[in-house]
Amino acid sequence: MKQLSLALLLLASCASPAEQEVIQAAKDKVFPAVVFIKPIVEEYRGGKKERVQVFGSGAIISPEGYIVTNNHVVEKATEIKCVLSDKEEIPATTVGLDPETDLAVIKLDLTARKAKTPLLTATFADARLVREGDLVMAMGAPHGLERSISRGIISSTQRVFDFAPYNLFFQTDAAINPGNSGGPLVNERGEIVGINSRGMRGAENLGFAIP
Repeated sequence: MKQLSLALLLLASCASPAEQEVIQAAKDKVFPAVVFIKPIVEEYRGGKKERVQVFGSGAIISPEGYIVTNNHVVEKATEIKCVLSDKEEIPATTVGLDPETDLAVIKLDLTARKAKTPLLTATFADARLVREGDLVMAMGAPHGLERSISRGIISSTQRVFDFAPYNLFFQTDAAINPGNSGGPLVNERGEIVGINSRGMRGAENLGFAIP
C-alpha cells in the first residue's frame, strides 16, 4: 500500500506531456541566453585583502553582448567572467548599476570571444500581464551549479518589502537559491517576466523576482 501511494504521488507531481512540451519549448528559447556570472570581489579576511570568487546569473538581451543581472551580483566586482551556453568563458565589464532596484547591466567583451556565431538573446514579456498561478521557470546557477532550471508558478504579483521601496516583487515557488540571483524568471512562452533576486532564508518555496 505504501508503494502504491508513493507511485500515485509521483505521478501526480509529474507534468503532463502537453505541459512538458510547453516547458521544453520555453526553455529552448531562453536557456541559450542564460549566463553564469563569476565576479571576483576583494574582501578583508583576518586583516588581509583577498580576492574571492562569487557566483551569479544573468541573461543576454542584445546581440552586442549586454546582460541584465542583479546589482548585488556585480556591484563590488573588480573582475567579471561569464560562462556562455557553449561553455566559453569571456570577460565582461559593468555598464550600469542601480542599487535602489537591485538591477545592473554588464557587457561581454566580444573581442575575446572565439566563437563567431551570433549571440542568442532573450526577450522580455509585459510584466503587467502576469497573473497569480502563471507557470514560470527560474533559470541560472544556484550555488554555482550552472545551467539549472526549476519550475513553479507565480504565487503573488504584489509583494512589497521595506528594504526595496521602488520594487513590487513577483513571489514564486520556483526554487531561487544563492547563485540564481540575476537569472531570468521565464513564462511559458519563453519570455523573461522577471529577474531572480532573492530567496527567504529558512523558508521553502519562497523566491522573489523583480518584474
